Amino acid sequence: MTAAVVRRRYYVGRTFVVEHAPASGRAARVVVLLPPLGYEDTCAYRPLRVLADHLAAVGHLVVRLDWPGLGDSAGDALDGDLHEQRLDAARAVAAAVRARGPARVVGFGVRAGALLALASGAFDDLILWGAPASGRRYVREEQAFASLAAESAPGAPPPPGGVEAGGFVHGPAVVAALEQLDAAALVAAAGAVGRALL
Repeated sequence: MTAAVVRRRYYVGRTFVVEHAPASGRAARVVVLLPPLGYEDTCAYRPLRVLADHLAAVGHLVVRLDWPGLGDSAGDALDGDLHEQRLDAARAVAAAVRARGPARVVGFGVRAGALLALASGAFDDLILWGAPASGRRYVREEQAFASLAAESAPGAPPPPGGVEAGGFVHGPAVVAALEQLDAAALVAAAGAVGRALL
């Protein structure tokens, strides 16, 4: 971390966040980083931390969250309402930083985090990095990953309707909810979004 960046860790409700702030205390823009899910989150953790530091070093306030059921946030992979908990977490973090004064909050979603950023309706502007075209396509990718892993290291199967990919379980309720997400439909419904970079 550069000396130009100050990191703080705290909870917004039951959601763990890491804030990367310019040392000057003045931020040009607020960015909420919404990471991917499961194994992809583990792989992207360090690069997203470095990205957050770089954005903060050039004057932006960046808040990274751990999705409910992952990292240091509360929740369990098999919670029936985990998908809604995740949407609520995105909304709560956006509301918490918005309450501190910035006029606009940018949601920066990566992979499945991009779909959740869209579905939350919490952001004024969006950056969608590697967004799947749909939750159904994302689930199919996770199922393919699970099949490859099962061939090399068979283990206990996930609950019926669930998917385990890379050691992370998407419970049946999460799979069903993700399969309903369609990026094009969500973009069309997001009339309040000022700008979106895909």
